[in-house]
Amino acid sequence: MSWRTRRRHLLLRARPFVLLAILILVVAMAGCGAAQVRTGVPSTTTSLPHLAPSASPTSPPSASQPSTTSTVSPQVSKQHIVYAVGDSPLPGNETISSRIAGLVPLPAEGLELFLYLGDVYPSGSPADFAHYDSIFGGGGRDLRAKTASVIGNHESVSREIGWVPYWSGTLTTTWPGSLTLTNLPYYTVKLGQWKFILLDTNRQLSVGGAQYDFLVNELKEPGYHCIVAGHAPRWSSGLHGNDPFLAALWKEMCDERAVAYVSGHEHNSEVQPPRDAEGRVVSEGGCIQLVAGAGGGGLYKFGSGPDDSTPEWGDDTHYAVLRLTLRDQDFTADFIAQDGTLLHSQTFRVGAVVGPAA
Repeated sequence: MSWRTRRRHLLLRARPFVLLAILILVVAMAGCGAAQVRTGVPSTTTSLPHLAPSASPTSPPSASQPSTTSTVSPQVSKQHIVYAVGDSPLPGNETISSRIAGLVPLPAEGLELFLYLGDVYPSGSPADFAHYDSIFGGGGRDLRAKTASVIGNHESVSREIGWVPYWSGTLTTTWPGSLTLTNLPYYTVKLGQWKFILLDTNRQLSVGGAQYDFLVNELKEPGYHCIVAGHAPRWSSGLHGNDPFLAALWKEMCDERAVAYVSGHEHNSEVQPPRDAEGRVVSEGGCIQLVAGAGGGGLYKFGSGPDDSTPEWGDDTHYAVLRLTLRDQDFTADFIAQDGTLLHSQTFRVGAVVGPAA
């Protein structure tokens, strides 16, 4: 047999083995590719926390965005939005009061708490509360399910036939947060780690009184940032000015490191400078007094009364509502005029002032 014939026979015998080797090589390469797709490279995409938008027509300047370099999504605690206003509606000013009410979102739109800071004009009678209800209640913009109210001086004389039946008889089972109903009209409302202590500033708040003891016990409960709310302010500039009868309240607030005191009564909007327990203005720390009494009653000009205090910021020309945005370690106070204009925005740390928003 010639060499050429022998080589042809050898190639024919070897062909199956060559084809098998090629098939094994192809399968091995495919397997490596599949393994590479399965393992892949870990994603470095970061999910930024979602911050709930403000519910009013205007929003304060946004905070700087968190860093996006981390591969772990940061945990953000829930923030709470609270609206507050007092001294409305005054007969004849229904349009103004309705505009103020229109700035507050409905419970179905996310409202958590609406603080009504007292005074249903002119005397808090059943007819006056029917008028209030036509704007802020079931006959108007229905905020009742999330409303907590303090009692004002105009309502105090007829409390048994006006304030008490309207608020306690209608709303005690629907108030927001965790409601502790004590001896009306002082009680607490809790939103997360924030607690609102609502007081009757028409009755005794001196050391040893039942309401004072209630305040002390509520302030001492651990785990909460406390905001006290009442109708009359401790410090203000306007027709009424400072209220020395609230000195014991203020001292206890500051001694127990309460965050702020929110009130109406003065028909204007104010941020008073931070003060210590003795009422001295301090550069940092101290308690904050916010006045939100421009809800529809006739406005009071600054400096029009005795013994008043110059506000750090104030407005006595616009009807306005106060919006509080509560977070873990600070809160923002926005004063919003009846037409939706943001008049002022200021952020406060728990125990210290950050300063006006840029």
